[in-house]
Amino acid sequence: MGVSIERDGGVMVKVPHQAELDDIEKFIAEKKIWIYQKLARKKALNRERPKREFVNGQGFLYLGRSYRLKFVDNSEIKSGRSSKAAPLRLWRGHFELAQSEKANARNHFVSTLAIFRLL
Repeated sequence: MGVSIERDGGVMVKVPHQAELDDIEKFIAEKKIWIYQKLARKKALNRERPKREFVNGQGFLYLGRSYRLKFVDNSEIKSGRSSKAAPLRLWRGHFELAQSEKANARNHFVSTLAIFRLL
C-alpha cells in the first residue's frame, strides 16, 4: 500500500485489489500524521505572497544581487538616450523607473527583466 499527495492537494491511496477494507483503514490511520504534515507544508509553500508596492528604496533581486528602486523624472531616464528609451533601467546600482510610470511598475519589471535575461 502507498499514499501520496497530489499537486492539487488531493490524497492518493494505492492498494492492491485483494486488500481488505479494515487493512486499508488501518493503513490510512497509521499515515494520518504524515498526510497532515505534507498537506500543511504544501499549503505553506503555496500561500499567496504579498503584493509589491513599488516604492522608492525597495529592493529587487536580480542575478544574485539586490538593487534598490529609485523613481526619477522622465528627463533623467531619457538623458543621453533616444526619445523612445524604456521607462525602467538598471543604472549605477539602481533600478531607475520614470515617475510617470509608477502605476505600471510591475509590468515594466516583468518585461524588462525578461529582456535582461535574454542578453
